Amino acid sequence: MVKMQFCVECGTPSPMDARFCAKCNTLLVLTIASIEKAPRLPWTLRKKLIVIGSPILLLVAIIIAAAPKPSSVAVDITVTAPHGGIFDSTCNLTQGARDIGATDAEVVDYGAAPGSGSKTALVFKLVDGKCVANANLSLFASNNYEVYVAGTLAGEITPEDITAGTASKTVPLSVTHNLTGTITLSDNYFNCKSSSKGPDCTIPSNASVNAKFQKASLQCYGMGGFSDFKAAGTPITITGVGTNESVHGTLAAGVPSVSDYKTGKVLCDYTFSLKKVIYDEKGYMVKVGRHYTTPVKIDELDSNSWTYNYEFKG
Repeated sequence: MVKMQFCVECGTPSPMDARFCAKCNTLLVLTIASIEKAPRLPWTLRKKLIVIGSPILLLVAIIIAAAPKPSSVAVDITVTAPHGGIFDSTCNLTQGARDIGATDAEVVDYGAAPGSGSKTALVFKLVDGKCVANANLSLFASNNYEVYVAGTLAGEITPEDITAGTASKTVPLSVTHNLTGTITLSDNYFNCKSSSKGPDCTIPSNASVNAKFQKASLQCYGMGGFSDFKAAGTPITITGVGTNESVHGTLAAGVPSVSDYKTGKVLCDYTFSLKKVIYDEKGYMVKVGRHYTTPVKIDELDSNSWTYNYEFKG
């Protein structure tokens, strides 16, 4: 093992015959300590580190102390349902309201898209005839924010609101449903005679419904006053009485069937599906081709899981 001597000033190792430190040019003094191990950093260097380090620690402490802290803001959120379907009589959310996400309030930075912020659960209570939820939010007073409920903007929260510690926002919400069902065109128009092969039916030429019963091809379309009923693609429109909003669609191909051979009653069933019909507590009007059904009540749709069937009699 080669013995080395260490500079007492900077601790740099040097050969035993060296007289000056190659690093700091300090005179090397041979002592037992300087030969056996490198000494601690000399006080002069340690002092320099302490002097340099102290301002840095102080600066970090000042930065931490000066960092902005969020403030608590109590935000009252009132949800209105202009056309119903959001709450029951005690401000419990309906399933339709839950499906669209009315259970939470979302806070985003001003101008940011909904879906990018943090959510807070909402519990609604009846206050002065309105359904109101209180959300306690932690926000920075230097920023502007926006609050969304079910993807609908409830309003902006300003630095003034945050400083005051309270804010009130109101948001109108609507629920939508998919409506499915069957429109039936019926008529009693033929005479059936018994035969060994079953009923032998003769269809009058002036019948309002024409059904061709063939194994290879079945067709169904309207005649006379219902000539606007096509084999497929007849337009159907549902319009809210209160919203005045309409959803348009078309009927699928009609499927013919004989419902009663004694009376000669034939049915043509046309199915349909309409997407995102806005809930309207005042009910709806349904138009098929150029014909209107009877007014549709919202209770009928709710009780039938938003399935609607109607029969036009020829």
